[in-house]
Amino acid sequence: MTFKGFRAPALPLAQPIYDRRQMDEFIRALRIYFNVLDSEVPIQSELFIGDIQTSVSSAITATGTTQATATELISSINNVTVVTATDDGVRLPVAKPGVTVLVRNSDSTDTLEIYPADGAEIDSLGVDNPYSLSAGSTVQLYATTTTQWYSI
Repeated sequence: MTFKGFRAPALPLAQPIYDRRQMDEFIRALRIYFNVLDSEVPIQSELFIGDIQTSVSSAITATGTTQATATELISSINNVTVVTATDDGVRLPVAKPGVTVLVRNSDSTDTLEIYPADGAEIDSLGVDNPYSLSAGSTVQLYATTTTQWYSI
């Protein structure tokens, strides 16, 4: 099986003190990565809609405080390293059933807003409303329809 454009994510350095929450998030990210590798579904960019690719974006800066001005995500694994102010955000691609997107907020202080594409919804937050991801947290979002994302 060919993994076109798919690379292993950058792994974090070990913390000097054991942190259960951070370890759980790390293991969750690895589980997602290995599930992709073990998948029977070929990993190709046509599984994604628009410009999203099966790749890693490791240094994203969140911009904009609205859905229209938020930074557009173009990879399946996204590490947001800079959230310059609370409520700065990123925007998911147009939803397509089966698509998953992993977002990590590596900023040390600010909450990241994750907006769906225009006309879509994340969980039960309402159409076009953002999902708030606290500093240091990770979320995986998966699309079940062309207008619905769920977080896990």
